[in-house]
Amino acid sequence: MSRLKRGFTLIELLVVIAIIAILAAILFPVFAQAREKARQASCISNLKQLGLALMMYSQDYDDTYPMLENGPERFTVANALDPYIKTDKHNTNAQGGNLWPEDSVWRCPTGKTYDSGDLTSYFTVAYNYLYLTQVDVASIENPTYATPAEWGIWAWTQPGQSLAAVSEPAQTVAMSDSGHADGMSGHAATWDTLESPLARLSNGAQDWISIFETRHTAQGNVTWCDGHVKSMRFEALYGRFNSDGSFATTNTPPDKFFDLQSN
Repeated sequence: MSRLKRGFTLIELLVVIAIIAILAAILFPVFAQAREKARQASCISNLKQLGLALMMYSQDYDDTYPMLENGPERFTVANALDPYIKTDKHNTNAQGGNLWPEDSVWRCPTGKTYDSGDLTSYFTVAYNYLYLTQVDVASIENPTYATPAEWGIWAWTQPGQSLAAVSEPAQTVAMSDSGHADGMSGHAATWDTLESPLARLSNGAQDWISIFETRHTAQGNVTWCDGHVKSMRFEALYGRFNSDGSFATTNTPPDKFFDLQSN
């Protein structure tokens, strides 16, 4: 006598579908984290290249760091370091400044850029210009506009500091993953200007300046003045955003990892 073939019951099908759904819910975040880890590794590689370029530049220019920008020609720190990287990813803005290709080392694979009005800013890595150039540190909180060095966060064209000015290179930020001054969910422009925690606290969110951004599973990559790269949490390096959106510093002094002499 032949046996009758029996199909799945509705209950059995529902159980299988539920199991698949549970497995998908468990595995998808794992896959997403794995992809982000790969992007983080690529970002670390970019920042290591920038760190090496910064050190080579300094050796060629009398042991001094580059300025952020030279003024009317808009020759930026990225232009200064480009010969040492040799990726042939040049500034795409004929007027100079911040329009660098999306696949350059100044662009993090996870970073996002936003339209800043008259042009789009492609930087998602920024330079500790308030301390690595000869900006008057006292003007970071209160720009005086008496001389360019005292313009605080607006002092883009000051000469670089000497290597000897950095007392603890392994504990002083040179560059970092950087983004929107209005927070991770913000829409401020992304530039090559890395604002220090004290300056961010004093001046508030600016739509043309960047702060440290932790976009790699709650961490951000940092190039230190000795060339090494390390991932850091926002509160450990920079500060925190409170529930009401206000910003607070978390280190004593606030610019512990930015100020050349405070480590």
